[in-house]
Amino acid sequence: MRQPAQAAMAEFIDETIRNLEKCFSGKAAFCWFTAFIPGPILAADCGGASSITRELGLNP
Repeated sequence: MRQPAQAAMAEFIDETIRNLEKCFSGKAAFCWFTAFIPGPILAADCGGASSITRELGLNP
């Protein structure tokens, strides 16, 4: 079960990402954005997109 602060942060992140949808011209681009943005937000290191690649076990 989430703590109240974690739930509030999750709601804030969800709402913020949903509000950014109007910035994208296509649905596919927004879907890719929503798939990759949690990595840099939640990652313990500062690797950005490369941290996502490492977590997914993809070869660069």
